[in-house]
Amino acid sequence: MSALESPVRPGRKLKLAYFASHPIQYQAPMLRRLQQEENLDVTAFFFSDKSVGGYWDPGFGRMVEWDVPLLGGYKHEFLPQLLKEKPNSGIFFRPLNGGIIRVLREQKFDLVWMHGYATLNSLVVMAAAKWFGAKVLLNADSSSLVNQNSQMKEAAKRIYMGLVRSLVDCTFVAGHSNQAYWRRYFGDRMIYQPFPYSVDNAYFRERVARVNVAEVKSRLGIVEGIPVILYASKLQKRKRCMDLVLAYKELLGRTRDREPPYLLIAGDGEERQSLEQVVQESGLARVQFLGFQNQSQLPELFAVCDFFVLPSENEPWGLIVNEVMNAARPVVVTDQVGCQKDLVENGVNGHVYRVGDIAALSEILETLAGDAELRRRMGQASLRIVDEHSYEQGVAGLQAYIRSLQAGSGGK
Repeated sequence: MSALESPVRPGRKLKLAYFASHPIQYQAPMLRRLQQEENLDVTAFFFSDKSVGGYWDPGFGRMVEWDVPLLGGYKHEFLPQLLKEKPNSGIFFRPLNGGIIRVLREQKFDLVWMHGYATLNSLVVMAAAKWFGAKVLLNADSSSLVNQNSQMKEAAKRIYMGLVRSLVDCTFVAGHSNQAYWRRYFGDRMIYQPFPYSVDNAYFRERVARVNVAEVKSRLGIVEGIPVILYASKLQKRKRCMDLVLAYKELLGRTRDREPPYLLIAGDGEERQSLEQVVQESGLARVQFLGFQNQSQLPELFAVCDFFVLPSENEPWGLIVNEVMNAARPVVVTDQVGCQKDLVENGVNGHVYRVGDIAALSEILETLAGDAELRRRMGQASLRIVDEHSYEQGVAGLQAYIRSLQAGSGGK
């Protein structure tokens, strides 16, 4: 029986174990925020330390070393690897870690939170937590927007998800598309608790406010008064940056009598060479490739740009959208970007268009590039919307679940 199923003594802290594959730049601030809750004693357990130093990121096609703190401000432990990670190998069995059962048995956690579900490690965590009487919490950024499984694969996935469902007490919901995904596999009897997929809003706002926009524009050769379009993500095929380049080219063909906007492309990856070739052959003089930009460098680009475009397909969420909205900028995304139903109000703080519709994207670029007042209004709306997607809403969701357990209504 979980400790939460009996009366909780006044002042008793609840022990929460958070398990994840490795320290992640988006999750570290959230873990620090959880550490501030007076009724929680939080410890994070990681299966790998690969992100702490430099590591090869296949999406960016380069070594990456994050320049923001990943570990400070919260308790954490790296679990020993029995089977080590291997590049280009399946992720279900590797890494396989020891120590999971030991820490859950010895430390007697009340709550065990698993980030992700598609590995043997995650199954071991959830099953052991259940065995030792903890409540099992689950989150992942999976989205219902695109289902590309074959009939056989979908049947196998439903069997697997049925197993996961039997081990979970509460599923955190990042947004509309994420909730639809969980309901597809877990049904209506699961306890769903809102926990918006968020970034450190305060960090990005403070960094953006400090940017000397004129200095950055001078460094980049940007003429004041001419709109700046920003793309910042991996240069992979599914990110469809080529759609943006072609839409931009189409825009310039229609508006030869106007000063063309700038297009900044921040990121690296397999598509970069093809993109640069199209830009060069088309004579798109105001397109700049900036390469990989680390977390501390992005606020400069957010402050300099006038609006942001993420043309991806099959994008589970797109946290870069959260980030740039904290700079009060309009955002343009496709209907396959998972955050669009939660963060983008079409015509209010940005636009949503059908993935691959280059003509529609080009018209949106023209509309936004040509109307500074519209961009200002949309940017203010972005601030309002992203305010409701912060760690505070997530922590409130977790605390609501805890209260339901203490009241005896949160069990399965």
